[in-house]
Amino acid sequence: MKTNDETVHNGVDVIVKDSGALDQTAYLKFEVVGVKGVVTSAVLRLYMTKSRSGKQISLYAADNDWEENSLAWSNRPALRGDPIATVASPSTGGSYVDFDVTKYISGVGDFSFAVTSDSAKEIVFNSKQAGVGVPLLEVSGDETVSRLPSDVMEQGERYIHRYSTPDDINNAGYFDVTKQPYGAKGDGVSDDTLAIQRAINEARDARVVVFLPAGTYKVTDTLQATQGLITQEDTAAGERVRDRAFPNVLTGPRQGRRAIIELASDANGFGDDANPKPLVHFWARGRVRSPFENQPNTNYNQMLIDVDLDLGGNAGAIGIDHAAAQGSAIEDVVIRATGAYAGIRNAPGSGGGTHGVTIEGGQYGMYILDGLVSVISDITLTNQSVAAIYYKGSGALQAVGVKIEGSGIIGATPGAPWTGNLSLIDSVVNLTTPGTAISTPRNVYISNSYFRNATAVVNITDKGVQYANQPGNASGWAYVKEYAAGTTVLQSPSWSKENTIAPIPKAATPVPNWVDGVKGTAPVSEMSNPYDGSIPTDLQSRHAWSKPFPSWQDADTANAKTAYGAKGDGKADDTEAIQNAINHSSKVFLPRGTYLISRPLVLKADTRLFGIGNVQTQLAPIVTGTSTAFNDPANPKPIIQTVDDPDATTTLAFLAVLTPRTKNAAYAIDWRAGRNSIVRDIDVTYGLLAQKGGDALSNSLVVIEGSGGGKWYELWSGEFKPGSEAPGYRRLIVKNTTQPLSFYMLNLEHAVSDYQAEFINARNVDVFSYKAEGNKPLVKIGNSNHIRMIGFGGNAMALANTASVVVENSEDFVLANMMFQQRPKGAGSPTTFDGVAVDPSSNFMVKDVTASGKTATPGYEQVVMYKRGSP
Repeated sequence: MKTNDETVHNGVDVIVKDSGALDQTAYLKFEVVGVKGVVTSAVLRLYMTKSRSGKQISLYAADNDWEENSLAWSNRPALRGDPIATVASPSTGGSYVDFDVTKYISGVGDFSFAVTSDSAKEIVFNSKQAGVGVPLLEVSGDETVSRLPSDVMEQGERYIHRYSTPDDINNAGYFDVTKQPYGAKGDGVSDDTLAIQRAINEARDARVVVFLPAGTYKVTDTLQATQGLITQEDTAAGERVRDRAFPNVLTGPRQGRRAIIELASDANGFGDDANPKPLVHFWARGRVRSPFENQPNTNYNQMLIDVDLDLGGNAGAIGIDHAAAQGSAIEDVVIRATGAYAGIRNAPGSGGGTHGVTIEGGQYGMYILDGLVSVISDITLTNQSVAAIYYKGSGALQAVGVKIEGSGIIGATPGAPWTGNLSLIDSVVNLTTPGTAISTPRNVYISNSYFRNATAVVNITDKGVQYANQPGNASGWAYVKEYAAGTTVLQSPSWSKENTIAPIPKAATPVPNWVDGVKGTAPVSEMSNPYDGSIPTDLQSRHAWSKPFPSWQDADTANAKTAYGAKGDGKADDTEAIQNAINHSSKVFLPRGTYLISRPLVLKADTRLFGIGNVQTQLAPIVTGTSTAFNDPANPKPIIQTVDDPDATTTLAFLAVLTPRTKNAAYAIDWRAGRNSIVRDIDVTYGLLAQKGGDALSNSLVVIEGSGGGKWYELWSGEFKPGSEAPGYRRLIVKNTTQPLSFYMLNLEHAVSDYQAEFINARNVDVFSYKAEGNKPLVKIGNSNHIRMIGFGGNAMALANTASVVVENSEDFVLANMMFQQRPKGAGSPTTFDGVAVDPSSNFMVKDVTASGKTATPGYEQVVMYKRGSP
């Protein structure tokens, strides 16, 4: 292309020069496909036919917004950053000139180059039209390479530097897939696969979010949201950085027109329902497992939010495959799966969740083979041909506020005794054709749910033996107030073989229910059949956040950076700026950054404070100096504090609250906002890991008290450091509360204090999925009532003569679907995060202390339901 020349030049030669009659710049574009893992080598090779000895040839990254047959000087793409590579022109032509572009090519995607020179005379290369000596881009990848965080962040800065719109990063924290260098069209016609895939890869390393504006993005292959191998490294600031710090987060608009990823009809590889293939695949390269397959328990912080999917009728297509752990989620997504295999395969568990999802059609709505103590809430599943839910995951699936129209729920025969169980709460199952609503070989707990056309509400059959069969109403409605039934299992093949203090059954035994201190093996059933009343219209909304959820795009949102001067640079004290934003606006957005706080941020009753992601936006206290409130261990202060108001609509979402590891003067949250408040997708954990000295932590990390309540989604905290926590420390304490309080995945683990969590003088609390690890008791419930904890699991085992759950002087409570992963006695150690596995006959699952005595359930035995009173 020549200066001021509007003629299209795409001939045999590529000509570059700097001066003379006309400047000339050459542009090249390559589709990079098939590269997996870390790009270890990328070389652009141009065949030179005319050289200018001693002159410099420079190669730049260029935007992708050009086409070969319409490129002219006036519409030439922009160059990004400094030259990628510069080489000296050889003395003669007739050979390839190589440019190392390893630090430019991020993986699969479209990549454009611009070639310039400082020569006043032409330097000539062959173009693709030459037929021989054509331009080559040779790229190699390695799926086994583990990178250092500092190297990844350095690479991420290059991607940020090349992105076309710095304000998107500085004032929000995202790469827009429609902007350069990505250039997705979103017109429903163009193939946007490579543009989106490149944005996903580069946003991950840059620690920003992928944003898809409203539009329809046609794709033809799986979008791989891969969390790569990262070698743990402590930064100079004391932050420990590892795999979880580099997640893939995809989001779209929360209001108005939607962002839709649409799989092209007859897309290659998506036609075989015997070998189904996902449209979007979130996964983490394995360390214990192979780096070529997902390791769910290290798949952290990966989220798809406010993006809809259309599977295009492809028979083997799956919308999302996402077996994951802490911080991961699928939220506010519609999947059109008519004619396809499934809307979702696998599910975020062990600290993650699935919420606000609608799936239309498919053989299966949710096909869950891998997911630990998963929770799904506010879910609509319609017109599935085989099953609305198919479950074979670890621990119990908690399905809360689910509406099913069409087919029922199927559980598969799993391997381990702690897998495949199901809880169904506040849900409606409306079968199109009379049949069994829930068919499974494992334990079932149901509360406040409605069934239509169910010849059987529940059928528990394993290997031809029926353990429970609850008749329903084949031509109308049945209502289940509460139902609990178990199968018969060998509690643990490994435990039964060990020498134990007390004998563990050597054969399969029934999984019991405990009611008011009495153990029984028969199903517990309280239902109305037939049911002639009305079906409540708020079953789903009871478990949903208010929509539309606040967005940085809302006109009435105050951006703490642009409107109030917060820096978010991890250096400046941003307290005054953020508090001013809170005082003057009900919606406050914290863009990507680390915000240092010197005194508690006080949220008003109507404050909605939110970031862009629980990795991208962080709050941390200033713990040194005289100007901070966080330096007096005798008077610890929270980083976030709310007003005490039972009617508050306070919201906290999409950010991390980091606390010192050993400084006993700061804790994360003091929450006193009531039943209408929301806490969503936050990471509450230790930060400032390099800090030394100080007393062991004694103040709890999260405190809910007074009028505190609301809905909490994916609350997790799990750092581990022996000796850093005093006996009275709690990851969470709920005390002296009466407001309704619900947790949708409570993941508190690795504490070395007396208890991981405590509910003391608390009322009206629901916990749907509690995942834990370690030897310390999960929870103590004291002097409390109307408590429900549904679904326990994880790698947790209480020490000898202690219990996983301790209940003292409490009434009207229920604990359901309690089963933990089992390890051989002696596995692990007290200095590892999951503790040491003890003799399971020496501890207890539940210890329930009342005025009349003590009840304790064996530590080796699952429990379908442990109930006292009428919760």
